[in-house]
Amino acid sequence: MDRWIEVDLAKLTHNFRLIRQYVAPEIKILAVVKADGYGHGLVGVGKHFASLGADYLGVTEIAEGVMLREAGISVPILIFAPFLAEDLSRLAQYDLTATISSLAMLKSLGEADPPFKCHLKLETGLGRTGFSLNDLSEGIIQLGNYPQITVEGVYTHLATAMWKNNQYVKEQMAVFEQGVQLLETSGYKNLLKHAANSAALIKYPNYHLDMVRVGTILYGQEGGAYQRQLGGALQDSWCLKSRITAIEYLPKGHGVGYERAFITKRPTKIAIVPVGYSHGLGIEPIMRTRKLKDLLKVLAKTLLRYANHNRMQLYGQINHQRAPIVGKIGMQLAMIDITDVAEATVGDTVILPARRTLIDPTIVKIYLDEEKINHNAQKI
Repeated sequence: MDRWIEVDLAKLTHNFRLIRQYVAPEIKILAVVKADGYGHGLVGVGKHFASLGADYLGVTEIAEGVMLREAGISVPILIFAPFLAEDLSRLAQYDLTATISSLAMLKSLGEADPPFKCHLKLETGLGRTGFSLNDLSEGIIQLGNYPQITVEGVYTHLATAMWKNNQYVKEQMAVFEQGVQLLETSGYKNLLKHAANSAALIKYPNYHLDMVRVGTILYGQEGGAYQRQLGGALQDSWCLKSRITAIEYLPKGHGVGYERAFITKRPTKIAIVPVGYSHGLGIEPIMRTRKLKDLLKVLAKTLLRYANHNRMQLYGQINHQRAPIVGKIGMQLAMIDITDVAEATVGDTVILPARRTLIDPTIVKIYLDEEKINHNAQKI
């Protein structure tokens, strides 16, 4: 095998237990496993979090929920995103919980036959999907006409929970509380209420409500910022690995890769690894900035990359030594300068940097666990 992702289940267990200890015992935990489990493998981490006691799993699409059910996972699964009425039959077939977020969606789903469960999503300021307070009043009236729809919960999504300024979060929660009160006075009592994402979980304990939705911190991301509050360090559970498949020896002044974007400054030993931008290596999202200073940071990083500045250099790790990735990353190949890596040879393992949610989901996942639990892992 020339490329794979290692997922450390023991580290995922550690992160989950830190979160479980942080929130009150009566508060439920929804483990977000969307986007191929944040690059960890949808089914692999879905099974693991279910085995640890996650009360819900959360995914974006019905197809993701179907995959989890077909893998034998029985815990409640909440579908976050809107979907078309033609897909409704799969909700009942696979016992999935829908999110209803608009009058149009409610009407479309209400006219279908199969009974199903749902959570209502309220628009409180994210500006994406959800009932406004005005539409919620009409939605409550319409729900009375659709006995096949069982409302089990209500939630919203906080747009600025990661900010230091908490004013907008407070404004969103005030709107959410109005919506909840409207539902309760209309007879929808004891609904499962949730609003806290990973950032809000830590920053706003008073907004834990009945359930928290944890994604990024569950996988050990942004761990340093939350270490003190959680009472322990989150652990990064994901690692992209490959192997050296060829080695080239280039003289000083020789170009490496397309457009000769890197020119050797000395006789250089180049390792070829079979991972490229089609697999997600070197791919970064284009961020739309809100403030001028953030725009300047993005522009500065772009200029530094153009100038091959050391601060923006990508590195692989071979034999416990760091080695720079040089030249333009190809579609399925990358080049690493291993001149200073002692005894590096064909077949050696390389650890590569990558944004896990942009990684090709077809890359094989190897699940590691100190207790030898293996959830459909494929072996090397």
